[in-house]
Amino acid sequence: MTQVVLTRNIEGFPSDQDFELVPVPDQTIGDDQIRIKPLLLSVDPYQRGKFKASEVGQTISNIGVAEVLESTSDNYNVGDLITGFEIPWATEIIVDAVGFGPAVQVEGIRLEEHMHLLSLTGLTAYFGLYDICEPKEGETVLVSGAAGSVGSIVGQLAKIRGCKVVGTCGSDEKCDYLINELKFDAALNYKNYENSAQFKEALAEVLPEGIDNFFDNVGGDVNDAALQLINNFARISICGQISQYNVEKPPLGPRLLGSLIYKNARIEGFAVMRWVQRFKEATVELSKLILEGKLTQREHVLKGIESVPEAFVSLFTGANIGKVFVDLRE
Repeated sequence: MTQVVLTRNIEGFPSDQDFELVPVPDQTIGDDQIRIKPLLLSVDPYQRGKFKASEVGQTISNIGVAEVLESTSDNYNVGDLITGFEIPWATEIIVDAVGFGPAVQVEGIRLEEHMHLLSLTGLTAYFGLYDICEPKEGETVLVSGAAGSVGSIVGQLAKIRGCKVVGTCGSDEKCDYLINELKFDAALNYKNYENSAQFKEALAEVLPEGIDNFFDNVGGDVNDAALQLINNFARISICGQISQYNVEKPPLGPRLLGSLIYKNARIEGFAVMRWVQRFKEATVELSKLILEGKLTQREHVLKGIESVPEAFVSLFTGANIGKVFVDLRE
């Protein structure tokens, strides 16, 4: 049995050296505990912030799906599939039987799709777009980090609402994915431009109408360019700031919030758990879209517990398209 632990508090850009695979200590199951075998592990950028405060040597955990192998709890039976926000990154481990729920599957939707389209990834896109931006038919929607797990869902939801959707990303391959697979109206590779001013000009060319809604996963220069192109009464949803997660000395900013004043615009950050009472409502709607073939996403899947460090680092190198998983199923 093997688990993944932190070797040090990560500073700057993460690397494989920040993680170590070590044996799970010998364990004897106690009262109200379960022995589980994790099957699918979600790997997400927001964990970067958690690692800053994590204890070196502790088992890392995140959203996942696991099978119950042994149970002393009245709530779980051997063979149950469970899910939760704290599934350990391990091949097999004993945990307290709290904080988990059944991995309910809708017929026709794969387990992997439940893990992203119907989990926190899909819910973040759904509420961050629909409740904060509130896009209307015919409006423009800019999505940064658009080829990532959240951004790619946001763009599709905006298209379903009848909006013009433009995405930004970090490679020409991702632009092709956004336009040809997800049917974005346009996509820009920000790495093709020497500076923020050039990127802003390119953005203005594909969005001559201006920006009504901006769903930001990136921050930094992309955010600077977008704020200069917002329309009157624009709505800006701040979901992530991945360009800033690994900087040791954050740059000065934000510098362009004055744009919000004369444009009567609104900017709002959020954490998706504020809508926890409405998760069922969203999953019903998202399930319908999946079954109708209107919502999809690429999956970047790595096999085996030894691939966990590579999977996490890939989030920040731009190597992935869509949702990153580690599959521990045999």
